[in-house]
Amino acid sequence: MKHLTPNQIDRIVEMLGAWRGKLTWTSLLQTIRPSMGQYTRQALSKHAAIQRAYTERKRLLGDKRNRAGMSVELQAALDSIDRLKAELENLRRINGELVEKFVRWSYNAHCKNISEEFLDRPMHPVDRSQTDETKLSINRLPAADRKPR
Repeated sequence: MKHLTPNQIDRIVEMLGAWRGKLTWTSLLQTIRPSMGQYTRQALSKHAAIQRAYTERKRLLGDKRNRAGMSVELQAALDSIDRLKAELENLRRINGELVEKFVRWSYNAHCKNISEEFLDRPMHPVDRSQTDETKLSINRLPAADRKPR
């Protein structure tokens, strides 16, 4: 079983934010299996973002008041509000983590006497044509001179 990529984790968190109906680990695993492969509950729940999104969505789904007598439009609006609340909470968490990382990086840069001006310098542009020329010149080498890949 391969590890989940950050992109896959984000997709699962988005799925959970839009989840409708009864939410169980089994139903989540069955939903992601066709596109991402087979994982276990433990593999998913060890990722804090997925665990948090699952717990929050489970809470929101269980917290719904009796919506049986409501119109379809009102139910859809309430579902949309729930989804947006979950997304907002997720973005606030991500923002907090990024602020913590920035503070850590700022402290480490200060400890190494790296100035803010140095950190704010623009990056050098990448000359992609040089890479293409290098590839062409390597391909022109006789087979005996090429390094094995």
